[in-house]
Amino acid sequence: MYLSELYIPLTMCRCMGVYPEEKYRTGQIFIFLIIFISQWIIIYLAILHLIYKDHITISDITNALETLFLIFHAMIKLSMFFVKESEFHDLLERINYFWKVNDLEDEVERKKHQKYLKLIKIRSSMYNFWASATSVAFMLKPFLLKGDNSIFTTVSPAWIPSGVMTFYEEILFAFGVYGPIVGMDLFTLALLLLTRMQFNMLNQEIQCVFQNMTNSEENVEETNEKIKKIVDHHNFLLDYVNRINNAISEGMFLYIVTILLSMCVEMYIASVQKSVMIAIQAMMYASNGLLQYCICYCLPAQSVTDEAELTANYVYFNNWNEHPLPSIKVAQIMIIARAQQKTLILAGGFIKLDLETYLKTLKTMISYAMFIRTMGIGQD
Repeated sequence: MYLSELYIPLTMCRCMGVYPEEKYRTGQIFIFLIIFISQWIIIYLAILHLIYKDHITISDITNALETLFLIFHAMIKLSMFFVKESEFHDLLERINYFWKVNDLEDEVERKKHQKYLKLIKIRSSMYNFWASATSVAFMLKPFLLKGDNSIFTTVSPAWIPSGVMTFYEEILFAFGVYGPIVGMDLFTLALLLLTRMQFNMLNQEIQCVFQNMTNSEENVEETNEKIKKIVDHHNFLLDYVNRINNAISEGMFLYIVTILLSMCVEMYIASVQKSVMIAIQAMMYASNGLLQYCICYCLPAQSVTDEAELTANYVYFNNWNEHPLPSIKVAQIMIIARAQQKTLILAGGFIKLDLETYLKTLKTMISYAMFIRTMGIGQD
């Protein structure tokens, strides 16, 4: 049921050779290696572009860094899918143990969560549309800018016809840049929002169980079963968040470093560039990067943390401790003890993905961009 929310990113994974369901198959490895090697070729050509320059200015460096950071960004996310394929496959398998929306007895709650599933699709579609628009702007660069016939800032080998090089870069951008970046973004966005929904369903079940509790002996076994179901699912969700961290933590740390540096470069380019088209392209890339970081990572991660923290409140303020059954009181202590431990999505095991971190990152980006701009004045 929930895998349909991940259809687009999983389709992208298949096209890039990193589909979790087909771990390390020959065809998938072949596709991955072609894309990975092609990315390294662009990095090599971008470095040569600087080496062959007689006089290097700040603008030359930032233009080359724009290409390098873009490729590094894509390589990080492509490598995450490949290296952590087992972890991603495990996450997909465990989605089958999520509580189903259609199994909810309360019609109001069922409709609420069905609307939330539609909201996940809408948010994913809106982000995908914006990312696609930015990608199209990059891919049209050779046809709209005079004197510049390449998407990336690289040296063009004399023995390769310009048309062939342009075609190569167009294909690489589609499968080696847009695919890995947007694929990981959509995958993480949907996965975190689905996890948040599961915590919300758990909290509503906690409230519902207490409201329907009775002290009659014939309902003791039924009540114990419901409490066990709640405790087990809470433990499952906490473990699931840990597994998400195991899958994306290292890659997210490298991603944050890359996005921080690349956005500084883009802000600098947009502020000093005389060409309107290049300035617009830089602004689109910068805005897309900031939206990506906020919409696909910080906001969903914040929602998971917030909903997980509410679990202890639902247990405590529903007064489970007043129930005469000892099992209820034991369950209350267990859930509150575990829920009071922060449920966080971490990058590198120590950087929280939340709105506070997003604002700090944004502040740092602007500060470094202004510093680079100050250093570049009078040098171009």
